[in-house]
Amino acid sequence: MITIFVLCFLFFSFPVKAEKYRFFQAMQSQAVFVGNNDAPLATNHSWGVDARIGWYSDEQNASFSDSLFRYPTFGAGLFYGNLQDINLGKDGHYADMGCDVALYGFFQAPIIRSRKSQFDWLTGFGVSGGHGTWHSETNPNNTITGTFLNYFILLGAEYRYSFTNTSSLGLAVNLRHSSNAGFRKPNRGLNLVGLDLTYRFDESGNFNKRYTPLQNIDFPRKWDWSLSVGYGLQQLDKSNRLPLFDKPEYHFSNVTLATRVMRQCAAKRKFGVGLDFFYSEAGSYLEQVYYHPKGIPTARPKQYHLSQQLNAALVLSHEYGYNRLWLITDVGFYLKPFNGYLTQKKTRYYERVGVKYRFSQRYYAAVCVRAYRVAAIHAEWTLGMYLKK
Repeated sequence: MITIFVLCFLFFSFPVKAEKYRFFQAMQSQAVFVGNNDAPLATNHSWGVDARIGWYSDEQNASFSDSLFRYPTFGAGLFYGNLQDINLGKDGHYADMGCDVALYGFFQAPIIRSRKSQFDWLTGFGVSGGHGTWHSETNPNNTITGTFLNYFILLGAEYRYSFTNTSSLGLAVNLRHSSNAGFRKPNRGLNLVGLDLTYRFDESGNFNKRYTPLQNIDFPRKWDWSLSVGYGLQQLDKSNRLPLFDKPEYHFSNVTLATRVMRQCAAKRKFGVGLDFFYSEAGSYLEQVYYHPKGIPTARPKQYHLSQQLNAALVLSHEYGYNRLWLITDVGFYLKPFNGYLTQKKTRYYERVGVKYRFSQRYYAAVCVRAYRVAAIHAEWTLGMYLKK
């Protein structure tokens, strides 16, 4: 109730431009927890509430980007999820999970739209907190979250039917993911897959107006060449925290130097290739750690080899967005097998997802997560520049 009250206050207090229309949306969620655990889904249930305020344009006042994405909505949301009933094991091992409170920005665009109904996809990014964190003595069963604050990612789809000009009811399926991206272990990640009942109030009553799709879209068919540098921290698994390695909290630096050549193939998409060059401080540590056949962690004498900390990768890259804001999805293939962060095995590829914001014609910033088989390795904070437009 506090969540809904706060967003209602913001909804009626914040002014918007004359050509923008405000809306308020409230959701009640029933979710199941999906993760790397052995408990049946029936015991991993959760409930939550989600409230959003946002803005949109109609056809008469839309910019080109509004028309390109079929008059999307965007805004901010606040989510609260109850995690008290989550079971983390077959034998009834309950842990102190705390709660899931997230503040995020979102983007929602229609896939199918008619006079009375609409089917949308949406995505959102933000921060989440309130989680119970792992502790070897007070909370040993919680291997899901290692930090109080985490990154928050929202993916979903929603069907909505308008029964008046200002009010609509809907049904949505959302995945809400919270993780610290490998900054502190354990970090198996919190995944809530929810079925949400939604109510939306549109202040203007204009949302059901028909729109005309763009025809024969013209876009700049050009090549972009960019150079960027990224930095991130990661922590090894708890089992690798050996006294031999006197690193404070066992955080290791990662530096990525990347270059990309991208071709704009559609108004909202770019495809390209590139190279990533890595310096991973943890590389030499991982080379020295291996598992005894009986599962007892052992260490070799300290040896530092720069060759174990350096690597490169060939990258296939894709960007989705328009103008200043782009979603990044990469797949990279190491030029030499890389020592695995999570499984202690040699890995040959990785994935990267993130958001890039172009704050000038030449410079941009990005926040990305590098992962292996969807499990986060570390987050990357990136600054880059375009060398050719």
